[in-house]
Amino acid sequence: MYKIIIAFMCCFSSAYACDFCGCSPSVMNSDLLSLQPQSSVGINTIYKGYQYKNNENGLTKSHLVSTNLSVAYAPKKWVELRSTLPLIWMMNQYKNTNDKTFGIGDMSIVSNFKVLSKSPIGTNKKVGHTLIFGFGIELPTGKNKISADNQLQNFTLGSKSVDFLFSGVYSMSYRKWNIIGAGLVKINTRNKDKVRYGHLYSIQIGSAYTHTFKNSQLLPNLGIRAEIQQKNLHNTIIQNTSGSYAMFLQYGLDYNIKNWNLGFQVLHPISQNTAANSIKQQSNFLLKCSYLIQKKQKKVQAESFENQNK
Repeated sequence: MYKIIIAFMCCFSSAYACDFCGCSPSVMNSDLLSLQPQSSVGINTIYKGYQYKNNENGLTKSHLVSTNLSVAYAPKKWVELRSTLPLIWMMNQYKNTNDKTFGIGDMSIVSNFKVLSKSPIGTNKKVGHTLIFGFGIELPTGKNKISADNQLQNFTLGSKSVDFLFSGVYSMSYRKWNIIGAGLVKINTRNKDKVRYGHLYSIQIGSAYTHTFKNSQLLPNLGIRAEIQQKNLHNTIIQNTSGSYAMFLQYGLDYNIKNWNLGFQVLHPISQNTAANSIKQQSNFLLKCSYLIQKKQKKVQAESFENQNK
């Protein structure tokens, strides 16, 4: 049960809606990161909003809703292969009209490797440790639509390039508490239009508490996340109205019952400089659902154990 609970936490991270500066919506979320390799299927939906401080074209707000479909396969206890495909709906709100866009984002394929796992269960130790390293790629499956509005160039459904992901996750457990830290780097390459979206650097730390009922668990969590997005380059020319740095307060609640995990997450920006302070990021809201796929061998062992106790 310890591993199931930690697997669901997945670092409770969070950049699900369109990542700033044209990056894929799947960067730095729990569909990429893992604390226990586990076969699973999942879906999550997040809303993210932006408000424009000054825009000559009358643009006031952008609304993004991203639904991420995720499939993970763990052939061994120490390795996991994970694929995520985002479906994105975006609406740009003007003073007199709205402009809507829908499409597929960039697909992510990652590998997570458990290099350290020391559980306190069955030992005299009170503290457990888990360390995961991961790397992957993002494929140019998303639509790369460039707008004439400089600020809207920060938002596309895809980068039109093959990009690379590197991540690390550490978890320390003590009784019913978990301290989780994670970092992710996304390296963007130049696409055929000679545009290179800014590299992404993200780090976060948080804590979670596990309250166990008869057949389920409740996991409230709280954390801080910092993100730096470099400015875009077009023909080696820096795009001044791109790039950002921001710090978020994030909190949420997970509920685990049998092999199901349900949860929600809220992120509030507490400090930011987005697109040279021309755009203000709003709070994000996330809903998620995932199902753990047990191996047949484990099911047979569980049934045998139940029969012996009858």
